Amino acid sequence: DGIASSDAALERLAALAAEGPVAYFPHRREPRWFLQVAARLRTVRVMPALVPIELALAGTPRPLDIVSPPSTAAETLPIVLRGTGSTVRRDTLDVEVRR
Repeated sequence: DGIASSDAALERLAALAAEGPVAYFPHRREPRWFLQVAARLRTVRVMPALVPIELALAGTPRPLDIVSPPSTAAETLPIVLRGTGSTVRRDTLDVEVRR
């Protein structure tokens, strides 16, 4: 979303993907080229959301491990996901959700 460098964001996403499958929910301002590169990373599934991430993940039936930059989403997701067993970890780059 322009806050972090694209190279650093891709490196961080690749590092998370090396740990296991990642569903990547990009920021609405994420450039198309970045999403195309991210989608080519092994074990990364780009999940463009038409609604805010809090709405997209509300009602999940299973625990999620979420990695998010400091943001309003990182503050509200723990409330939205309360009782699901989900975790929200603060990171310095973009939002990823591990399923």
